Amino acid sequence: MNAPINQTGVDFSISKLYMWRCVVAMAHADGIIHQDEKDYLLTMFGNMRARAGMPDEYYAILTEDLQSPQDVANLLPYINEPVYRGQVVYFARLLAYIDGELHPAEEKLLNKLHASVMKGVDLDAIRKEVAENVKQEIILHDAAIDGAAPQKKSGNLLAYLIDELACRFGIDSLRQQ
Repeated sequence: MNAPINQTGVDFSISKLYMWRCVVAMAHADGIIHQDEKDYLLTMFGNMRARAGMPDEYYAILTEDLQSPQDVANLLPYINEPVYRGQVVYFARLLAYIDGELHPAEEKLLNKLHASVMKGVDLDAIRKEVAENVKQEIILHDAAIDGAAPQKKSGNLLAYLIDELACRFGIDSLRQQ
């Protein structure tokens, strides 16, 4: 399915449409679309139609999905844009809690959506890279601080003497302890 360009010339992407189709599927997860869920979704769809360039064709698809539940496994492959892959979990979580409780079927679907979004992401590698970067930043920071201590030969004898005296009393004014 190609994303049609609507009357205003705004491209409402397939990824965005399918993200919302997954959110509608969340409304069906517990077997009942509550009025709060329906009102929320219809308001969102109306706003997107009026302000975000949602074509009438997409609005019809989403309102039809409200009547007949869809299988998320068939919808997820169409969410290719990272921004919408991230937002699907956010909006699904909002909808899951809109009636004040998380049904076990909603929790199961949220876990499935989260797993899909995280698929292919190597969290251990990301954590390792972050730890290495932090370690390097600490080393660079310490080297800069160590090099900033007053030196006897720098010509500022008073600063050097005060620093030496403070260090002898266990006070290092250039490092946070």
